Amino acid sequence: MKHTSTKKILWAIFSMSVGLGGAFVLVQGGSAVYASLSKNTTASIVSASETTTTEVQIPLSAVENIPVENTPVTITSNIFSEDQIPQENQQKQAGYPNEEAVIQAPKKVAYSCPKPKKDFPDYGMENVGQNTAIPDSDYIPNDLVLLSKDATLHPDLCLRQEAADEFEAMIAAALGDKLTIRATSAFRDYGTQSSILKEWIKLRGQEAYLRVAKPGYSEHQLGMTIDLSGKSINYTSAADLFGTSPEAQWLEDNAATYGFVRSYPEGKELITGYMYEPWHYRYVGIDNALAIKKESVTLTEFLAALQKEKDDTIEVGG
Repeated sequence: MKHTSTKKILWAIFSMSVGLGGAFVLVQGGSAVYASLSKNTTASIVSASETTTTEVQIPLSAVENIPVENTPVTITSNIFSEDQIPQENQQKQAGYPNEEAVIQAPKKVAYSCPKPKKDFPDYGMENVGQNTAIPDSDYIPNDLVLLSKDATLHPDLCLRQEAADEFEAMIAAALGDKLTIRATSAFRDYGTQSSILKEWIKLRGQEAYLRVAKPGYSEHQLGMTIDLSGKSINYTSAADLFGTSPEAQWLEDNAATYGFVRSYPEGKELITGYMYEPWHYRYVGIDNALAIKKESVTLTEFLAALQKEKDDTIEVGG
């Protein structure tokens, strides 16, 4: 995107219309900006506090793969001030219900983690995102373990062994500081992610794509990612309100020490392709997490740099 680095995107609201284009609202420093999108990646951006219109080129990573109709649709360039944003789209304080709450979980007597039906490469550090899928859509890690009942709100949440060990050590340390953190979601296979997204599209339309990853594109399928909540907000799941909680502040200060980083930080929507998710953490190992924190980069940027370094090494080596 051609934009000045001083414009900090605080949060994004996305409302996709049926057809070749759509629209979303970006709030920059308290000023709402209305962006009209078209399939050719051109955006007409108008500030609510200004009278000028700027044509910019932006990477539509968040909407590129959304199925659209073949019939063009005329986009109405409504401009919202911050207090005029449709109520159902104001998520600063209102939380989404748990992403998995939209599907009925089968009742089980005993829980276990799924096992892969074949051997897979280790995709733990794969840079998956809006336009980057896991190389094997049916990927299941071979070392998933159940989280302990004291670490989660649900009895069937699984993480890879190393991530699970560090997660439980992390929440034990938080408890030592009188803060209670629990997992609300962890590993999801392709089928589960597909079911969740379909139900969210029914509930939220195309906005769902900025909240829920497409099947095969989800960090949760890597077995290294976990959604969190805390006692101070009554364990509300997938809530933006978590971002202002003492548990979230503790995680911001300490999570990297245990190898976890927030995947979708505030103000980085145009890099990550997803709306701000203060509850969504991914395990990348302690050294990597500390480097990400020190360099003040997103996980997306860090993993892209790692991949480039790897590719360059292969090219040099012949």
